[in-house]
Amino acid sequence: MKNEVNLSPSPEYDKEAIGKRIRRLRLQSGKSQEEFAESMDVSTNFISELETGKKGMSVDTLCRLSYEYHISADMVLFGKSEAGSALEHMEHALNSIPTEDIPTIISYLQSLYKIRRM
Repeated sequence: MKNEVNLSPSPEYDKEAIGKRIRRLRLQSGKSQEEFAESMDVSTNFISELETGKKGMSVDTLCRLSYEYHISADMVLFGKSEAGSALEHMEHALNSIPTEDIPTIISYLQSLYKIRRM
């Protein structure tokens, strides 16, 4: 059987929601669509279509947006913060630990936290 990669967008990929997050970011930065477009090296028309969910963006544009405005790609694409992703990962890891080992893990983490704060 041939291994196939599904390249279709996930159900969570929502251009309209992405556009709203980008618009919010632009407004929070106090920039007009023209100024924002210039900072991203794209056209004003593209920003307008992006904000309304009519268009998606390339990986290059996503990288430029993330770098220029200090926002994670997860936040732009899915509305997830890095902290939220880390917590989800931690929750998944904890769910795989036997219940009787959890107090030991918590004690270890508390000790590690105390050491790091020194």
